Amino acid sequence: MLSQRLMLLFAGSALKVPVHIVLLLVVARLLGPERLGQIVYLQAVVAMLTIASDLSLGHTHVKRVSEGKDLGSCLRTYGFLKSVLGGITMLGLGGFFFLHQSGTLQIVEAPLLPIFVALAAAVFFNQFFNQLFLATFQAHQRVATMAMVETITLVIFAVSGIAVLLATNDLFFYSLTFLLREVVLFCLLVPLFIRAFGKDVWRALHERSTLVGSYLRYTSPQSFLVPLGLLNLHVDKLIVKALTSVYEVGLYAAAQRLSIIEHLSKVFASVFFPELSRDFGEGDMAAFSRKVLRAERFLWFVASCVCLPLFVFPQEAIVLTVGVQYAGAELLLPLFLVYSLLSIVTTPYRTVLYASEKNTLNTLTAVGGLVVFVGLSIWLVPQSLFGIQGLGLGAVGIILAQLIKTGLIFLFYKFLSWKFFSIRFSVGWVGYLGIFAGFAMLGTEFTSLSIITRFVLGVSVFGVVVWVLRLVTHEDLKNLRTAFRSKRLYASIREEFSPTETA
Repeated sequence: MLSQRLMLLFAGSALKVPVHIVLLLVVARLLGPERLGQIVYLQAVVAMLTIASDLSLGHTHVKRVSEGKDLGSCLRTYGFLKSVLGGITMLGLGGFFFLHQSGTLQIVEAPLLPIFVALAAAVFFNQFFNQLFLATFQAHQRVATMAMVETITLVIFAVSGIAVLLATNDLFFYSLTFLLREVVLFCLLVPLFIRAFGKDVWRALHERSTLVGSYLRYTSPQSFLVPLGLLNLHVDKLIVKALTSVYEVGLYAAAQRLSIIEHLSKVFASVFFPELSRDFGEGDMAAFSRKVLRAERFLWFVASCVCLPLFVFPQEAIVLTVGVQYAGAELLLPLFLVYSLLSIVTTPYRTVLYASEKNTLNTLTAVGGLVVFVGLSIWLVPQSLFGIQGLGLGAVGIILAQLIKTGLIFLFYKFLSWKFFSIRFSVGWVGYLGIFAGFAMLGTEFTSLSIITRFVLGVSVFGVVVWVLRLVTHEDLKNLRTAFRSKRLYASIREEFSPTETA
């Protein structure tokens, strides 16, 4: 059973997920698959060029602060190291523009270059200003505050983006709303941060004590490998673009947004990573193992509840999102959802390795997954089944490669958790995942059934699976229901806004 406190933190942070999905899907519908693909492709290129902007310093900062290190010293250290990485990132962007102007490197078409600049400015602002505040809030588990601020910012971003698209239908002006989002987030975070940690901020500005050695000891084992690991998060869009077309990048991005992969994973990491770091530091391995197993089952349940309607109505969901119907929808979205389920429940085990400072294993696993994914993509997509461009079938080949890669990573993480922490290897999830994979592979046969038949069949199978595998307990549901009560959430936010007294 997960505690009421953890459920409250999860509920407070999860509030932003439905808002995030609905608003971004509206924007996706207005953009259409072609222009959505252009924006997503440019974001992936920006991510590649700014890949040295963190090098896992965010994880290091969260861990050191959650361990009780002096916050002033942590802030000073994180700010100093971030400024160094900021200089390196600026040099990288400058080198890209030099090569682009000389004609040596033409990965961004000339008409899209202003959009690229706006997106790069937004990423730079986020990494070197807002991440300092967000990582500190996460370390102190002020997730209700983070969720509230990020939700307000998201609403402003989405409304401004929708207004720009309706008024001008111009991608450059729309890309400026990404920078606007980061500026608004900064303006909201600064007063809250000063109110919560004002004394520590003042001390950080006037003292010279740092924890550079401590930060580098935690970060250095993976700092040279992290760029390869982060590449794993963005290379799929680049491969879709290289092997098919920007149109299919848009279809791929639409399915990804519907499958809520990163949203629930980020919610879990922000809530449980500081908690697991403390449990591991206290040496209570029994509590550590129980919490991981319970979190895994709870995430299966939450993710499945969200994904079930999309499994039942995949074609309708895609049409509602991007406004087009295509041959690959019956396979693309269900496969993406299976991938989403695997990605989400892999997060606890990845978080366990971060909490136990086994960073090199984490990064090497990501690198191995990247190699498998690229190899499978290059082999699968040119096949006749996936090679028909314009139908979304190339994107189906890409997500099938993603699914295989993620399944292998999940198995490897389960093995590492058993080997290092004796977290038992449960096999119940295999049958559960197989049921959803069956829905995915049925494709057209399943979607050809009537809407009512699909709904009844999907809910019935899901209910039986939840009951047989005990994915969620009565106590979990009770705690989650209590956490979502408005009075509890309001009290949590009000408590988080109170200043923190630190030694």
